[in-house]
Amino acid sequence: MSDKIKRDLSQLKAKVGNLLTPEEIASKMETIMPKTKNSDKNFAESENTKGRKKFTTMLAPDLIFQLKSIALEKGISAADLLENILRSHLPEKK
Repeated sequence: MSDKIKRDLSQLKAKVGNLLTPEEIASKMETIMPKTKNSDKNFAESENTKGRKKFTTMLAPDLIFQLKSIALEKGISAADLLENILRSHLPEKK
């Protein structure tokens, strides 16, 4: 293996070594946002304390990982982060 490849590999390992694993993120998310169960049949239509309604969607796993990681770093929920991103990119409601 060439020296350049070894150096690049070493740098890549150093960058990856600082990232949290999906398991570590899940564990930290569990302590910040414990899972709750709601038996209310109309839960999807009910509003939470922030005036939000449930919105379910499918995202690529890598985007979910990034969303949760960034939210965890900022100390906010993934929903808060997603809402901030959408508000900055969508026109204001009139």
